[in-house]
Amino acid sequence: MLPMYTQSSTTRHATSSTTSTTSSRNTNTTSSLIFNYLRRMCSPSQMDFEYTCRQMVDLILSPSKVYDLSKYRKRTRNQWARDDPAFLVLLFIFMVVSTIAYGIAFEMSSIGEYALLVFYTFLQIFVAGSLIATLTSSIANNKMRIIGDAHSVEQHVEWMYAFDIHANALFPTFLLLSVLQYLLLPILLKPSYIACLMANSLYAAGGLTYVYITHLGYRSMPFLRNSQLFLMPAGVVLLMCLLLTIFDLNMTRFTIW
Repeated sequence: MLPMYTQSSTTRHATSSTTSTTSSRNTNTTSSLIFNYLRRMCSPSQMDFEYTCRQMVDLILSPSKVYDLSKYRKRTRNQWARDDPAFLVLLFIFMVVSTIAYGIAFEMSSIGEYALLVFYTFLQIFVAGSLIATLTSSIANNKMRIIGDAHSVEQHVEWMYAFDIHANALFPTFLLLSVLQYLLLPILLKPSYIACLMANSLYAAGGLTYVYITHLGYRSMPFLRNSQLFLMPAGVVLLMCLLLTIFDLNMTRFTIW
């Protein structure tokens, strides 16, 4: 007796096969992108710093423009992520300069202390960024993708693009919580409730900025649904800052001291 196959089982088998093949192909593509990315990072002549500076300005004035460029890159190069590491290089340099400025302001004298500050910057950008990119891309790919039929082209969130989103969100957050905070240190470090309110409001603005720009990045991909889920941490940020302010706990004093 010949085996009987229903249409649904055939469709499931085709979808499963397509998903497995796509997953393998995506892994190879990501590895290739990372390798080329690191190779270009060692060659400054291959990086467009002028274009990157314009993107940084857009992230301050109109962050959605940066993600419009990502859509254009997807149409023309068939990838969402940047292939130019100039953004990460500049971000790292800016953050290292900022941490050294803090070290000078607080009269650090040993090379080990400054090395620790640089290492902390590396953790913020690359280690924390890798963890966040892995988590957010996994959530988006497993829970938010709009799955078509077996004959449609399957799309996914590239890990490198998730890392780009982290870097995009980190830059204006850095300007608020490192640069602006540095300029306001004489006020924010005062042992007063007004200083506590200002400091915690600044941290709330930084946290909300990071959440909002992250949300814009995932909202830019048309194959994702319910991208507003990435706005949910905003409530946690506001609640934490409110509670800290009520109990007169100054975030600037806490993070710096």
